[in-house]
Amino acid sequence: MISIKQIILLSGLLIFVGCSSPDLSDKPKTFKAKKMISQVYKEHFLIGAAVASSEYGNRDYFDIRYAELLPHYNSLTAENAMKPEVIHPLKDQFNFQAADRIINYASSNNINVRGHALVWHSQTSPWITEGSKDAVRENMRNHIMTVVGRYKGRVYSWDVVNEAVSDQGSYRADSPWYKAYGGPEYIIDAFKFAKAADPDCSLIYNDYAVVRPSKRHDIITMIKKLDLKKHGLDGIGIQAHWNLYWPEINEIQRTIDMFSEMGLDIHITELDIDCFDGMGNKEGRAFDNDLDDKLAARYREIFELFRINSDKIVSVTFWGVADDHTWLDYHYNKTWNAGKPLKNYPFVFDTDHKAKKAYNEIVDF
Repeated sequence: MISIKQIILLSGLLIFVGCSSPDLSDKPKTFKAKKMISQVYKEHFLIGAAVASSEYGNRDYFDIRYAELLPHYNSLTAENAMKPEVIHPLKDQFNFQAADRIINYASSNNINVRGHALVWHSQTSPWITEGSKDAVRENMRNHIMTVVGRYKGRVYSWDVVNEAVSDQGSYRADSPWYKAYGGPEYIIDAFKFAKAADPDCSLIYNDYAVVRPSKRHDIITMIKKLDLKKHGLDGIGIQAHWNLYWPEINEIQRTIDMFSEMGLDIHITELDIDCFDGMGNKEGRAFDNDLDDKLAARYREIFELFRINSDKIVSVTFWGVADDHTWLDYHYNKTWNAGKPLKNYPFVFDTDHKAKKAYNEIVDF
């Protein structure tokens, strides 16, 4: 007969055998980065990152959260703090607190700042585009002159107009700016005002999917038709919201060449690599060795191309610092899914701020 003690011991043995330890064989190796990316690329172009600065009231300040990683970047961009809805919420009210924090940190640490963004159809306070065309024009003038003027000499480049070309071709006609003006002339005014506010600042038109031939054609047509170079346009911001397979490298090269031939500076803006092709991490997949290898290969070929074109490229800006904060967690299926994050892994630093294999691929060459 088996005793109670024997039964207890046997049960414990069965539990021990049945519960295997976690399989860590597919977890990528991460490490503390020793080479500063900005130093590696100091002879090529500026290396930037977008940062959150308590613009929506949270106290998770970028300079505390990312203190150890920020030396990797010699250019910063406000993720949201300089957009009209944050910095100019009411006609007679400006809110510079979050933006000033970025500016002051950058000044104290000898870091450059890219301004983003002055005129956009989204994240714009409704009052700015309400009223007659003349009233809206004056609202724009006051907004740009005040904001750009405040940071004159402290911001080296401004995204003056953001995403004015639609995916269907021609101008984004549903933009409140386009509707208020009755046409695209608001784009000209935006560059005129920005140039007047800071004549020495580099002025940029910024858009996504610029590497897509049809959209690239429409942007070039807009620049020529509105004669934007005459009104202050200095460069093109190529939003690099790309994925593991798109776009093809030769299409990125073709895009750089075409805008450079127009005499425009190239800014690679908003760089992140979507590991789930816009569909979201529906299965809750952890960052494994397979994704680590694919992301590393993608960053390797992209930065090889950037280095080849370093005579044309002024800056390369990641749209975030590390995987613990990325808009891609919420943006999937072509929509913003507030409160329903699906974890993505778009950067060279992971959620614990450790370097991934992709980091080695961009600093060791």
